[in-house]
Amino acid sequence: MDVDVQGLRDSITTYDNFDQLSLAAQLEKHELMEFRRISAFIYKKALRWRKAVALAKQDKLYKVQLKPWQMLCPAPVTLQHSCISKQQTTRA
Repeated sequence: MDVDVQGLRDSITTYDNFDQLSLAAQLEKHELMEFRRISAFIYKKALRWRKAVALAKQDKLYKVQLKPWQMLCPAPVTLQHSCISKQQTTRA
């Protein structure tokens, strides 16, 4: 079987006039891990973070899995920490 994984990824990145979530659902069940990675990429692109992270976990792709959460978490955690620090300072 001759597959062009990079060509598919490039097409997904370049074009958006297709049912992305339907393609992601088909690819997430594929036997080749590269196609499942593309599925996670599509879910990430569509802001379906939980689905993307679940697929990455399934294939033990921890670097891919952490990226969306690293992008989302630092600001709220930092903000919460600074608010707690300010509260403690004003109480003292």
